[in-house]
Amino acid sequence: MQKSLKSCDIGSRNEELKTNTSYTSPAGEPIQEKENLKDLGVIMSNTLRFDDHIGTIVNKATQMSGWILRSFKTRTPDTMMLLFKQLVRNGLEYCCPLWSPNEEHLKKKIEKVQRSFTRRIDCFSGSDRPNYWERLRLLHIYSMERRRERYIIMYTMKALLGLVPNPGFITRKNERTGLHLIVPWSKGNRGILTEKMKDRRLLVQGAKLFNILPKDLRCTEDVTSMDAYKRRLDNFLEKIPDQPTIGGQTRAAQSNSLIDQITYLSDI
Repeated sequence: MQKSLKSCDIGSRNEELKTNTSYTSPAGEPIQEKENLKDLGVIMSNTLRFDDHIGTIVNKATQMSGWILRSFKTRTPDTMMLLFKQLVRNGLEYCCPLWSPNEEHLKKKIEKVQRSFTRRIDCFSGSDRPNYWERLRLLHIYSMERRRERYIIMYTMKALLGLVPNPGFITRKNERTGLHLIVPWSKGNRGILTEKMKDRRLLVQGAKLFNILPKDLRCTEDVTSMDAYKRRLDNFLEKIPDQPTIGGQTRAAQSNSLIDQITYLSDI
């Protein structure tokens, strides 16, 4: 594919840049701009948002949840959660470090799939059922938001270890506080890259989540294998409240993100 491009500054408001930019196929035919395009299973938008992708995976997950509930009579926790993890949750998490949202309404939209499914499990249905926070604890599972942040942390560590491509993480090390990542800072609010979209980037989310971890979980020299690191990370995460936004429930933290909930770390 050939292109003529005066500048590669994403977010520029220069209309001349857009007008004078053209893309052609190897055959020389013009490539028309599209609002959305699926690339390796992820729906990319020309506004750099992932709302359409999130809506698509939520619809598919909801349909699969309905199929499971229609096809299986059992409602035992072990069987229900096995089916959910294998047939529903995978689709909700594919490539999530790329598109993980920071908007509360999108977080709730994804969370609703697991929240609704767990309501159909034996002992968790009926008017006296435990609330969603309690169901997460009794089933020994994370909220969908907590799982996405966990994946972002693990990808960040893999990038620092050279196990996956590094999107541009920059490290700084202090003998007392250990390894940290520099959180990208950008000037102003230019073009289509709004502040919320900038904060959604892996470089930003990964750096912020990595920096709140204890010193030993930020030490790359101590990582003997990713499986061992996951166990250490999970031992730490289980001490942090997991309270996704639901109606009628009030939490102390501003949000359920680890960045806010880390303040309420318990000693258990």
